[in-house]
Amino acid sequence: MEKHGDPDAQTSMRLWRELAPPTDLAGVLGALAQRDLLLWRWLEFMQRYPLVVMPTMGDLPPPHNLDTTREGAARVLDALRVSLISPVLGIPALAVPVGIHGPLRPGVQILAPRFREDLCLDAGDVIEAAEGVVSPIDPLTSAVA
Repeated sequence: MEKHGDPDAQTSMRLWRELAPPTDLAGVLGALAQRDLLLWRWLEFMQRYPLVVMPTMGDLPPPHNLDTTREGAARVLDALRVSLISPVLGIPALAVPVGIHGPLRPGVQILAPRFREDLCLDAGDVIEAAEGVVSPIDPLTSAVA
């Protein structure tokens, strides 16, 4: 990021590293143990509920460049936590735009048990059929404050 990122991306990553600094070996091992426990609980939950539909973020889409200030970076990082469940636990997910908030389209993410990407894609087809095809926007001219 430091070598190839644009100045705003570099600022954002620097702020996020300040908000969530790297840890030592004990911290890494503790985080891995916590991850395994959370994964086990998610997989157990998904035996009864094989699809989970939840927001893609814990807040509405942020305005462009909100994460280039310390307060804004903290807000965006907090809102993104829900988006990290799938990649951190290694379970499939699909994000689909739904609804309208001003010029932006918030979305939902669909999570499924491991190796069941087909369930995410099938549910995404159903949501897309109900929502219709979404046209891309220009985030620089469509940002919501």
